[in-house]
Amino acid sequence: MNGQPVTADPRVLAQLLLAHVHDAGLLSLENLSSDPVATLEASPAVRITWVEPVSLPATCSIAAACDKSCKPARLLISKDTSIGRRRFSVLHEYAHLLRDSVPDVLEALFTSANAGEALEERMCDEFASAVLLPDALLESALGPSITARAVLSLIASAPASAEACAVAAARKLPAPGYVMLLSPDGIATFTAHNGDVYYVRRGTAQNGLLRRAASGSPIRGREQARYSTGNRSQEMFADGATENGRTIAVLVTDSPPWGGLTVGSKHGPEGTDGYCGNCAQEFTAFARTCDTCEQTPCPRCGQCACETPKGADGERKCDRCYLLLPPAAYSKSNSTICKECL
Repeated sequence: MNGQPVTADPRVLAQLLLAHVHDAGLLSLENLSSDPVATLEASPAVRITWVEPVSLPATCSIAAACDKSCKPARLLISKDTSIGRRRFSVLHEYAHLLRDSVPDVLEALFTSANAGEALEERMCDEFASAVLLPDALLESALGPSITARAVLSLIASAPASAEACAVAAARKLPAPGYVMLLSPDGIATFTAHNGDVYYVRRGTAQNGLLRRAASGSPIRGREQARYSTGNRSQEMFADGATENGRTIAVLVTDSPPWGGLTVGSKHGPEGTDGYCGNCAQEFTAFARTCDTCEQTPCPRCGQCACETPKGADGERKCDRCYLLLPPAAYSKSNSTICKECL
């Protein structure tokens, strides 16, 4: 990149992959856009293998995987999917393969947190979406406001999967946030990102307004996305709608495209609700989740699903910052406010 700092923007990295395909003459981008499955099946550099969905790992954002251990590399695609999703999946997995041939992309990934795992997933989503949904199509289908209804309209009219449409719509959001696909039981089956927000893993259960939207009720209000760890995002403005059995939720941190009052109502962090079998009681905790079982330890006994105490003796919640802190964080043994908040 001509000596310039390597970016960590997934959209820029996806453009580098597209440029590599074009400049190296690997494939016709026009053919890749019109029929990615047939185009890649004709390529000697890859082999598409159709597999049962249960055989695929849960680490990727879609139901597919890239096997680089053999020559040519295999793109493992679930055969239990629609044509649109197959197109998105093969392009997403092809992007995983392309990254090894673009040094600037490799550098950006390797210098990011966790070796760029989440960044790579978002880059591959952006690559697939950019191939299938050019900007001219998006402008005509989405219009000026990215609402849940607008995304549903794009899905109905575009020659691409719902996942590709979600990624393209998220790219147009006016603020950091998500475009989320929800199953009827409130599971986030796929989540596209915009801006500096955390990754929502495929298969993460949502609740509150998002779960209500998943049941078919249109929603608008303030809600928090739930992560696979059990922790929650900051409060966001949410818009949800269902059409033909498909539910879309759009969440943004500010400037909601659907308008309305933009003053937040929550003051301070939100705890994680749980139930302790050891104490036989429900609780709300503010501590981080356990690295092993991904559940929040009980604030009373310190146990999680691993049944191992995680907290220090005398740990208690500060009445101002709501953090669970050790005794040393307080000036007195009976203090309810930590030293930092005094």
